[in-house]
Amino acid sequence: MPLDTFLVGLRRSAFRGALVGWLLATIPFLLLLTAGRLELAPPRPTTDFYDIQAASLLDGRWDVPATRLGIEAFVVDGRAYMYFGPFPALVRMPVEAVSGALRGRLSQPSMILAWGICGISLAHIVGRAAQKNTRLCASASVAPVLWHSRPGSVGSPSE
Repeated sequence: MPLDTFLVGLRRSAFRGALVGWLLATIPFLLLLTAGRLELAPPRPTTDFYDIQAASLLDGRWDVPATRLGIEAFVVDGRAYMYFGPFPALVRMPVEAVSGALRGRLSQPSMILAWGICGISLAHIVGRAAQKNTRLCASASVAPVLWHSRPGSVGSPSE
């Protein structure tokens, strides 16, 4: 078997292995994210920060209602601002422009989407790395499970 054919096969098998590892890690991730109920949680007081910021940006202003941010706001000249970056709000702007009915309900779907993007990206990275170092494949496939199953991680019931 030529070396090129071997490396392509190794890359494919590493990609598949990483993808399977990521899919298995998705189970505890979803359990932690949904507090074991496997259903999207109702909105909580802190889950609508980016939705509120998106609504403010659609109105053409950076400030947000101080009452909605509570202690998370910083006030300058009587206007409240978020100290979080605006990227998540920018992503939510199309949804907010169509309807505000999902306000406070986009945090979990956003985290699931980010998990999917990270998992597929990780599988591609592991597939490429397999051509150079096969030990990296095993550690990179297990890393998401270890990271997201630690106490206090995002979406864990301890929050």
